[in-house]
Amino acid sequence: RDLLVDVEVSVREATLGAKVEVPTLDGRVTLAVPAGTDSGTKLRVRGKGIPSPAGGAPGDLYAIVQIRVPRELGTHERELLDELAKFDPPGLRRDLA
Repeated sequence: RDLLVDVEVSVREATLGAKVEVPTLDGRVTLAVPAGTDSGTKLRVRGKGIPSPAGGAPGDLYAIVQIRVPRELGTHERELLDELAKFDPPGLRRDLA
């Protein structure tokens, strides 16, 4: 009875946190995306899944965060991203064989 929905967020929203609207079976709800959220993180919205035919509690809605990056950047935007690179986590891919 649980539902899954992909929710696209910007790099800024994932990094700093944001409130985003997500669709449910009975309308939209506002979901808090915590600061520092990684792509692929599942955020649960309790009770917004499929209702139980037997009258029990409905399932949950899981919003799966998908970080979307800008496709086209100018020189200034590239310079700003290069400046932000100093905040990249150390050893980001050290676990890759």
